[in-house]
Amino acid sequence: MRNWTLWFGPLAAAAMGVFVKSQGLPAEAAWTAGVALLCAVWWVSQPIPIPVTSLVPIAVLPTVGVLSAKEVGEAYGDPMVLLFLGGFILSMAMERSGAHRRLAIGMIRLCALGPKALWARPTADAPAPVISGRRMVMGFMLAAGVVSMGVSNSATTLMLLPIAIAALEGVTDRRVRNALLLSIAYGASIGGVATPIGSPPNLIAMQVYSDTTGDHLTFTQWMSFGLPIAAVMMPIAAFWLSRGQGRPLANDLPDPGPWRAAERRTLAVFAVTAVLWITRQEPLGGWSGLLGLEGANDACVGLLAAIALFLIPSGEPTLEGDQPAPKLLDWAAASKLPWGMLLLFSGGLVLAKAFTASGLSGAVGESLNVLAALPTPLLVAAICLMVTFLTEITSNTATTAMLMPLLAAMSQSTGIEPKLLMFPAAVSASFAFMLPVATPPNAAVYGAGVETRDMAREGLALNLVGAVVITGLNCVMPVAMELSRIIISEINDQQVVYLKEVDGPRTFPILIGYFEASSIDRHVRHVETTRPLTHDLLVAVIEELGGDLQDVVITELRDHVYYARLRVRQEGELLEIDARPSDAIAVAMTCDPGSEGNTPTMQAVLYHAFGAMPELATVADPAPADDGVVIRVEATGLCRSDWHGWRGHDPDIRTLPHVPGHELAGVVVEVGKDVRKWRGGERVTVPFVGGCGKCDTCARGDQHVCPQQFQPGFSGWGSYAELVAVRYADVNLLALPEGMTSIVAASLGCRLATAYRAVAIQAAPKPGDWVAVHGCGGVGLSAVMTAAALGARPIAVDIRPEPLELAKEFGAVATIDASKTPDVGAAIIDLTNGGADSSLDALGSRATFANSLACLRRRGRHVQVGLLVGDDADPRVAMGRVLGWELEIVGSHGLQAHLYAPLFDLVSKGKIDPLRLVDRTIPLAEAPAALAELGDYRGAGMTIIDLEATPPLTDSFDTLLLPN
Repeated sequence: MRNWTLWFGPLAAAAMGVFVKSQGLPAEAAWTAGVALLCAVWWVSQPIPIPVTSLVPIAVLPTVGVLSAKEVGEAYGDPMVLLFLGGFILSMAMERSGAHRRLAIGMIRLCALGPKALWARPTADAPAPVISGRRMVMGFMLAAGVVSMGVSNSATTLMLLPIAIAALEGVTDRRVRNALLLSIAYGASIGGVATPIGSPPNLIAMQVYSDTTGDHLTFTQWMSFGLPIAAVMMPIAAFWLSRGQGRPLANDLPDPGPWRAAERRTLAVFAVTAVLWITRQEPLGGWSGLLGLEGANDACVGLLAAIALFLIPSGEPTLEGDQPAPKLLDWAAASKLPWGMLLLFSGGLVLAKAFTASGLSGAVGESLNVLAALPTPLLVAAICLMVTFLTEITSNTATTAMLMPLLAAMSQSTGIEPKLLMFPAAVSASFAFMLPVATPPNAAVYGAGVETRDMAREGLALNLVGAVVITGLNCVMPVAMELSRIIISEINDQQVVYLKEVDGPRTFPILIGYFEASSIDRHVRHVETTRPLTHDLLVAVIEELGGDLQDVVITELRDHVYYARLRVRQEGELLEIDARPSDAIAVAMTCDPGSEGNTPTMQAVLYHAFGAMPELATVADPAPADDGVVIRVEATGLCRSDWHGWRGHDPDIRTLPHVPGHELAGVVVEVGKDVRKWRGGERVTVPFVGGCGKCDTCARGDQHVCPQQFQPGFSGWGSYAELVAVRYADVNLLALPEGMTSIVAASLGCRLATAYRAVAIQAAPKPGDWVAVHGCGGVGLSAVMTAAALGARPIAVDIRPEPLELAKEFGAVATIDASKTPDVGAAIIDLTNGGADSSLDALGSRATFANSLACLRRRGRHVQVGLLVGDDADPRVAMGRVLGWELEIVGSHGLQAHLYAPLFDLVSKGKIDPLRLVDRTIPLAEAPAALAELGDYRGAGMTIIDLEATPPLTDSFDTLLLPN
């Protein structure tokens, strides 16, 4: 088998690449799919060693341009790889000192003989205790499970086997022998799922989840999922194996002898490390935050512990008096680390990155949309069974590395929280109990005399039970549950307060009546109402926050959407508060009158009335929301959407004065208490539409249409300022690629990002497709540039010669002057011999909308990008043509943060050059006039406000304004 799969793998990979390319996906996606299939074939059949196969994505993907060499290199230094490395070193120290053996014997004696056995010393004349077979099975399973949480399951099994064989001396009943030996193998596999370092699939799932969602999981968060499964599964397995094993076994257990110094010291290091892992973050301590060490992660803790093992003397005597005292671990022992496992882990991470960067993840997710109709428990159960039985014949680590990117794509497509699919699959990879080849522990006990038919009989039942346990606990137990939102509803005229799970669909009523100050965490600031926002409700909220409501004005903006302006006194300080449903209560604090000079201030461009001339003013610095950051703005774009907002066309701008601006790049200077991914000093940009990351829409990966979305410059103050506060930072912030300037990042902003999504994702042209672009302003020219970069044939349509000439330079294969063409649609149909495959209205008018529909081929696709406002808000739709030709009409609004990678890649490779769209840069002081002039056409180029070039403001202002 191995010989022919050596050649079959590359052939299958080539066929897969051709197929993916034929579906209109980019070459990067084709390469990724081919490499993934090649690895899958070779990982399963093993014609070459698994670690060598793991080098294939590391070698090939940078060569063909899917990932950069730097991105691939980062996989080796990924925090999860380093955590695994630290765990391996700790495990080797446990084995070298013999501490794992003492721990295991202690667990066995505890179960078999009771608590007294832990400290009672046997005497020479004492008779051997009588131990039942059931208690012995439970003892060995508990010992294997506990030790394998920190030591490899292979080492655990090999260490316990001699003890079990000694205990079975003279026992001839095959069922008794099988039960005791299988309890070791199964216990080692089950215990390994409890901690991240217990089994490689656990860490692979954690890392792919983090790469997919941006949520970096902790040691404790995995344990909150894995430990309950192990705790439930272990007694079930012990009961199953020990059925009918109640009769006594007369054999005693080995005595581990007196404690040695090396054992004590190694266990001490391990215990301290475990405590630091578990208490690093709240709610179990949070020492990293208390000590100002937010940068410390689980990998840092593991590596520091590993280093300590090379420094701490073992306390064992030396062979020769003049030799230095041996340490708990030396490099001669550490050099035997399973480096191949680290290579496999890194190769899997590289594949996962490639799935996202190439766009293959999104395509796979779309193809799996049909699964969204399945109930989640049924889908999870099917995945668990598939993985369990697949890993009976394949490497569980390789299988997990292969499946995790696919499950991540499936979760985004179906709208299911990724943890609900990925974590059960990772655990199931360790729950293969039937065949000797399934896991190293199974192979070890097979070598000790367990026959394959016996293992298959016992293991089949546990395979099925394991899938049920995982699925059941996954559904009834929120995955790493975090209670983070208060939801206030009104039932029978009473306020009902709920805590809502981030990762689950359930809500828990915890209080009926008004708030009590002691009943809810004082850090909570998120309030949602499903009933009218009333004065009494706001009194309750403010009282819970420890304040006294001075006065309030409540306005109903539209049905069930309310706005409240509050003045609150809290501990002698006056707070100005805006409260909106489905948004955090934004608090901006000033001192009592007469002490305004103590408040940090910044410069910002704002307007006090719609259409009134904007001005440069001094305002209070923004404070970050708990889930947000404050960014020092280095560059921000002037966009016509800002002009529409200034003119009063955007309903999200509800209060004045207001600061516009949404195309920004800068440096994080302040971080909210709940933010985990970001820290001060990081250079970032952000989509102009940010999702909350908690709702069903965001769970599907559609943060750009989140119902609780945050838009800087619209739903909050924007970036025409020295500082801007951005919500939902962990979900939406993007680190700037190395070498990308703030001017370039700001120029991506609304124009290029919007155009990229409209063309690459919504229109989705294949190479050679005709793409018509109506309106060649900033968005339209960006769409032309994007279509050309993707290998399509763009046609530019406008009424001015200047943008049409620019469109030719940006890659348009043809241009049409609509002012001189009576029937634009017919002209494009003639030019393309049947019509455009897709067409974009990049301007937003009745005329461009009608021309875009009229120019499509049959079954073509219209993408609406430009805002339709004022008299153009409700254009006539030729529905007869839409129905008869089966035309598609789709909208395009922004770009999700997790889909920026391909755009960054096109920019870094020079296929898209955003600076070609930049006409000029100006200082912040010139922004008020520039914003007002956006209503007049002054060319297709964009203007960037360069705050790095902005001189300090020297004028004095009488009014200190607070951000809304």
